[in-house]
Amino acid sequence: MKKFVINLPDRQDRMEKFANTNSDKLDQVSVMPAVDGRKLTYEELIDGGFDTDKYWRDPILKRTLTWGEVGCFLSHYELWQRCAEDEEQVPYMVIEDDAVFQRHSNELLQYLGDFEFLYLSHCEQKEAGAQHITPELIKPCYPYWTTAYIVTPEAAKKLIETDIQRNIIPVDEYLPRMLDKMHAAAFVDPPVKQMPREEAGTNVEPSSEADFVVDFKTYALTCGDYEDRMGALLESSRRCGVRLTNVIKHPWAGGTMEGPGGGQKLCDLKAWIEDNCLEDYDVILFTDAFDTFYCRDLETIVGRFLGYKKEIVFSAEQYLWPDKSLRFPPSHTKFRYLNSGTFIGRVGEIKRMLGNDMTYTMDDQLYLQKQYLTGRFNATLDYEGYIFATNDSMWEIRNGVPYHPGTKCFSCIYHGNGGDGAKEHFRSLFTKAHPEQKYLVVRDWQTIGQEMLLIDFMTPAQCQEWIDLSEHHGGWNPHPADKFPSHDIHLKNLGLWEEMEDHWKRVIAPITNKVWAPSLHYHLRKAFTMKYSEDTQKTLGFHTDASLVTGSVKLNDDYEGATLVFPRQNFNNHDIPVGKMILFPGPLTHGHYVEPLKSGTKYSATFWTARFEGDYLDP
Repeated sequence: MKKFVINLPDRQDRMEKFANTNSDKLDQVSVMPAVDGRKLTYEELIDGGFDTDKYWRDPILKRTLTWGEVGCFLSHYELWQRCAEDEEQVPYMVIEDDAVFQRHSNELLQYLGDFEFLYLSHCEQKEAGAQHITPELIKPCYPYWTTAYIVTPEAAKKLIETDIQRNIIPVDEYLPRMLDKMHAAAFVDPPVKQMPREEAGTNVEPSSEADFVVDFKTYALTCGDYEDRMGALLESSRRCGVRLTNVIKHPWAGGTMEGPGGGQKLCDLKAWIEDNCLEDYDVILFTDAFDTFYCRDLETIVGRFLGYKKEIVFSAEQYLWPDKSLRFPPSHTKFRYLNSGTFIGRVGEIKRMLGNDMTYTMDDQLYLQKQYLTGRFNATLDYEGYIFATNDSMWEIRNGVPYHPGTKCFSCIYHGNGGDGAKEHFRSLFTKAHPEQKYLVVRDWQTIGQEMLLIDFMTPAQCQEWIDLSEHHGGWNPHPADKFPSHDIHLKNLGLWEEMEDHWKRVIAPITNKVWAPSLHYHLRKAFTMKYSEDTQKTLGFHTDASLVTGSVKLNDDYEGATLVFPRQNFNNHDIPVGKMILFPGPLTHGHYVEPLKSGTKYSATFWTARFEGDYLDP
């Protein structure tokens, strides 16, 4: 028999405690480095040939799968594969690092006998279903825990020769499902106990929204017929990196919203779902069009939704409208009643709630309130405004997001439902949450060449403002010691340094850190406007930058020549639009030069990032 203990490499504290606890009862054990699911992405999981069971819900906790559970499963699965393929064809004792042996491990193999799988530790979930085999062994019915067990090559082959690789669930949920396919047994008095979680900790249960597996698509939707009235929603969603889709199918015929009405948005939402053949496990995030704005990215919103452990979460408001005869249960906050203006949920449950009796002229809020109150749907209300904030004068903007001192919650999306007072408060909050910006906030990038990215940075109008500011300042002078002198003006001299450093840190650095990991952003090293003209410079020689990651922006295009060329990458910026930023590694591989200017005047902006903390190049 071979023995393996599964341990996360960064949890040596657990390994030390395991070794100290079991030193007199366990020998010749190999350490199996566990898969840290928290460091995986869903794309990486798919690329590895795995996938998840998207309909699985924890039968007790009612939540979806966590990355800790995925990592745990992959660790056990790898040992099953090894056992099945082991040339010696011997059983494996699989142990987790929170196991506490009560008897010496070498004594336990004798109990395996003809069994293919032997639980050394378990927690039976259906006591009445377990059957005695011998005075010491039982046939388990639905055992939890995978703290320690012995698996034979025969059982290991059965465990891996199913569809589980593409339908991952927690290990202690999968093994009970396989009991009828394996000759399995467990101890009446388990010889291995499990350390209390308060003593050993856990890497399986979620500690934040990021711990849940996002193995589905999320569609951010709205329904509005006049885009000029959707300015707050469109601008805020763009800044938060949310790709918004308008589901309106026909010109608005759902009423003025001054009285009951608005059914069109539910009808058009249902039609859009049907037209696009969405999967039932996918997620829809819906917001009204004219009086909502985003303050958080989609990843945060979805993570918070998963934390609710429900299939649909509706926003909650403090006033019951339009039918005051309805009876809602009490709430621990003033926000007690379902508001239909913002909600998030699984497609399958939303389809069940959107019946076939809807019309354009019915009231959408009343319809959803009555459906919710039937209790037939796995839905809840966001009583504290954890995802959705609804109109209340107490909402304020803190750190760029809505905050309510009564519920102590920072929200993600604000809905200014109500009359003129609500709309005025809505506009005030939006202005504070999304002040006018000089730079575009982006979350996505485009790969345009070998280790080269393209992102949005400024609008053409903003680029012209930058040119005007630079020309107004004047002083296009090269540094006398520069081997590749450029006629430039530093951003510090233009008064743009602090805001640019802040924008780079918040928006651009997360992209470069992700693409070129483990490279880290320290700070900007140098940033400047460059000018190519008859009276400054017309070209720039072949060189690399004294920069970890360089950003380059074309500020205008009304000139000829002066193309930025990367010969090793067989790339140039001739067709790159004004305001887009090229990002590339600066110091070695991406040598570049500027072809001679033929006519006109070229302006560009260049950004160098520091190679280590404190690496500044001041003007």
